[in-house]
Amino acid sequence: GDAHPLLVYRARFTHSEIFQSTSVPRATSLVTIRFATSLSLSQNQTIALTFPKDEPRNVWTQLSGIYSLEGPNKNLFKSGTQGASATACWSQGRLDAGIDDIIKLMLYVTQSTLAGVIYELSISFTNPLPAQSSLAPSLEVLNINGKTQMCTRQSYITEDDVSAVSPDSWSHCDGCATFVDTTLLNTPLGEGGVLYVRRGYVTKQIGHTCALPGVTNTLIVTLQVNINLPGVPNGAGGSSARITIWGIRGATPLGQIKLFRTSTSTLWDGASGTWNAPLHALIIELREPAASKNSGYLLLYELPVFQFTMTNAIIAQEPPEVSVSITLEGGGAPSTQLLEKLSMATPAKPYTPLFIEKVWTLANGGQSEGSAATKNTITITLQTNFGIAKGSRLTITGLLGAVARKGPLALLDPSTKTASNWFSSDLCPTQITSVATAGEGFWCPGSSQTCPCSGVSQRRLILRFARDMSACDGGGSIQRCMADNHTHVVFSFQVYNPYISNGQQAPVIKLQLESKELVDTVLKTCVE
Repeated sequence: GDAHPLLVYRARFTHSEIFQSTSVPRATSLVTIRFATSLSLSQNQTIALTFPKDEPRNVWTQLSGIYSLEGPNKNLFKSGTQGASATACWSQGRLDAGIDDIIKLMLYVTQSTLAGVIYELSISFTNPLPAQSSLAPSLEVLNINGKTQMCTRQSYITEDDVSAVSPDSWSHCDGCATFVDTTLLNTPLGEGGVLYVRRGYVTKQIGHTCALPGVTNTLIVTLQVNINLPGVPNGAGGSSARITIWGIRGATPLGQIKLFRTSTSTLWDGASGTWNAPLHALIIELREPAASKNSGYLLLYELPVFQFTMTNAIIAQEPPEVSVSITLEGGGAPSTQLLEKLSMATPAKPYTPLFIEKVWTLANGGQSEGSAATKNTITITLQTNFGIAKGSRLTITGLLGAVARKGPLALLDPSTKTASNWFSSDLCPTQITSVATAGEGFWCPGSSQTCPCSGVSQRRLILRFARDMSACDGGGSIQRCMADNHTHVVFSFQVYNPYISNGQQAPVIKLQLESKELVDTVLKTCVE
């Protein structure tokens, strides 16, 4: 037994482990190797990390070549007998131009190590795409026997006119003999296990075509995953994937949900959609399996890019957070989560889904008189799909040729012929008091050096809201919204028409909110 005089064991690894920093598919993972040997290693030796050649699971995606090392002991190794320190030689083992290499990482020793000491080095590699369990490689030490080893591809043509790999190509070690026997590296189960790739989404994106309130809007979904998604026809037994898109707020479906292939605008008969109003969610049942794309370390499963239509709400809103989850349903088994609920990627505004722009739902103007050089009553009707706070400033521009005295201009409520309580002319810091002077705007006839007309080169009427203006909802209907006169702001003011014998075309009159909450809006005009 062990007590026999002069019994000496073969050199072996007394410690060997490997683990990774992340299991996210296609993510860069820091792979760390720790080892110790029962005998010291010298410069004529190399450590080889090897994967089984017939292993069905995928290894890292990097092409064969030289890669940098990290970690506290990185300078103890190099990619070849004449390679730079802190590098390693990687052979990815995939078929390339008819040459099938061994899957191996070679670490040539640059200086002697100590027996029993644990050494640590790391290397950054990219995880494969498909979900898979961890894969433990083997570690061995080889004697180089004095021959130069390079991390390059060298091939030659055999007598049978077949391309073959030279023995000293990539991670091959020509003439090398085993010094420390092959040992299976320990690796954790699950997340930290080397080459464990979690189930996940490859692409999960949603966008829409229109951000205007009350209109029909098309939402477009792109979904790719790294696991197979089963689907069964209606009425057939078995389990199928259920995809739930959450957070579709600010829109309602146009009757029954129909899913269309975006590429052809035809019905997608491989799935059915149902709207869940309380959850603000679209639930999709797959009626056929997701299609596979690519193979090997790039294998993924995808649904066709599909779309469905909704009616946007009226009230303006910022984009809600839209997320997706996938479960396995049916087959007589309880519901099982396949992929967790995660936020979906979205394009920028205005194509971010369910973003509803702030607009003037009504911005109408009319006049009482079109004759030159006569007093003219201009009446304006406003309505918005968002609230405007008291103190906000509104400017009406484009009043070409209109004449009025600079300063406060009376505003009337056309229905009562009394001063409008919507606006005030208190626009400058020295003017504003605790009690606003309601029923006035401020007329700026042109260039001026005084507030609020300083820097103004054209005629305009400047108004300050003396009270909050409420948004129109209309029960989700833009027509009902526009007809709701309780949310209308109507006022009139008087100016003199310009003295022009040849007349003038109707000018472009615009509304400008100082806060820039929405783009300048052209007033719709008519003549009484």
